Amino acid sequence: MAKYTVTLDAAKRAALGDQRSDFLIKAFERFLTIQEKIKDDSVSPAIKLLCLKEIFAIFSEIEQFSDVSATFQPTNIIVPVFAFVTFLRNVLLHFPIYNSWNDIQISADLANDLSPNHKGSSISKYLNANVGMQDLDMTLVTEFGELPATLRFSAIKNPVDLIFLKDIITEDEVVNVLLGILLFVYTTKVV
Repeated sequence: MAKYTVTLDAAKRAALGDQRSDFLIKAFERFLTIQEKIKDDSVSPAIKLLCLKEIFAIFSEIEQFSDVSATFQPTNIIVPVFAFVTFLRNVLLHFPIYNSWNDIQISADLANDLSPNHKGSSISKYLNANVGMQDLDMTLVTEFGELPATLRFSAIKNPVDLIFLKDIITEDEVVNVLLGILLFVYTTKVV
C-alpha cells in the first residue's frame, strides 16, 4: 500500500495556520490511503464497507472545513452529485446493519420508518425526487487518471420497493466520485 504525502505551499499554509493545515493534510492523506484499500480486491467486502464509511466521515469533515460545495459553480451536474453524496452518507449512517456495499437495500418506506416522527426522511425524499431521472455518466479527470462513475437513477423505479444501493452506484464509483471532488477542491482551494 502506497504512503501518500500531501503538502501545502508556504503561502497557503500561512493563510490557513499550522493547525488547520496539519488537519487538512492528514485528512487528505488518510482519504487517499483508505481509498486504495477499498480498491484492493484482496480486502473483504465487510472491511471495504467500514473503510467506505470512514471515507464518508473524512469527506464530511473536509467538507465542513473547506466548504467543498462552494468550490463548484452550481450546474445541472454538480447539484445532483452533491445531493447524491449527501444521500449516500445518510444511507450509510441509517442503515448500519449490512456487511458489504452490495448487500445494502433501501426503500423510501423503510427510511421513513427509521426517521424521527416518521415524517419523511431525507433518504425517502431523495428516492421519491429521483424516480424517472436520467442516468448521469461522468468522468472526473485527475492526477490519478480518469475516475468514471455513473449515477443510475433508472434503478429507482418505485421508491417503495427495496432497491440495492449497488444498482444505483458501485462501490468503486462512489470512491471515484468522492476522490474526484476532493482532488478538485484540494488543487483549486488549497494547493
